[in-house]
Amino acid sequence: MKSSQVEADRRGSAAEAAPPAVRGWSVELGRIKTILIILPVLVMIAVFVLYPLAKLVIDAFTLGDGIGNFTAVLGSGAARKAFWTTLWSSALVTIIAVLLGAMLAWFVHATASRTVRAVVLLSVLIPFCMGVVIKNYIFAVIFARTGVVNSVLLGLGIVDEPLKIMYSPAAVIIGMVYAMLPYATLSLLAGFATIDLNLINAAKSMGASHARSVLGVVIPLGRPAIVASMTIVFAISVGFYVTPVVLGGTQTPFVASLIGEDLFDIFNYPRAAATGVLLLAVALVVLLGGLRLVGGKALRAVL
Repeated sequence: MKSSQVEADRRGSAAEAAPPAVRGWSVELGRIKTILIILPVLVMIAVFVLYPLAKLVIDAFTLGDGIGNFTAVLGSGAARKAFWTTLWSSALVTIIAVLLGAMLAWFVHATASRTVRAVVLLSVLIPFCMGVVIKNYIFAVIFARTGVVNSVLLGLGIVDEPLKIMYSPAAVIIGMVYAMLPYATLSLLAGFATIDLNLINAAKSMGASHARSVLGVVIPLGRPAIVASMTIVFAISVGFYVTPVVLGGTQTPFVASLIGEDLFDIFNYPRAAATGVLLLAVALVVLLGGLRLVGGKALRAVL
């Protein structure tokens, strides 16, 4: 009896000496802390994105001839040719880049070898990390009259004289596809990662061929990723400047090149602003079209 009383007293004194319980840690932040954390990002977006866009639109409608700036752009044969070249080149680049990116993304998703997956991803990320000037001058060296392509063709006897690849639409398309392939592959890889590979085996067990199994499963389930990839690639492609200038020259005029000419050669800023607003409107229409096709929630999940 006495020993039990001593034990009870000892426990009581230990409980009194113990430090107070620490309140549990929570991952949720208060409203003020959240605002303070995202405030620098909001300021940067406002200063470097929203303000320049708003000023561009205002200048296009207020400086120079006002609405007449847009009339001058749409009435110019050079501007119409630049818009047509930009749109069809960007559409072709989008189709090629998304097709190649889909094959690479699905291969990375389906392969069981980590080494192969790492090699493919590395080959995709290398052009993503390279500078735009470096990439274009690499192709300039390859496509030159004495470059690798002509040297191989001449050495094999396929052609009798060097081909004129530089300063052609083909050179611009190849350069743009090379630059946009990482964007297409990575966005598609994010969407394909949610597709269960067992569905392919299930389709095969029902008698479908391998190609039909893959297409029948990947296209319906990966449609949001495909639309998101096409949206990203096209929206970026319409704004290309360096690649058309370096690889295409005057043979492949892009809208961005036309804007640069208005700014630095003719010094017609109001018309350049109007051209930029029209180009921005094209990219916005493409984005809204993508949202319309797959829905904002599905598109944001991929992006």
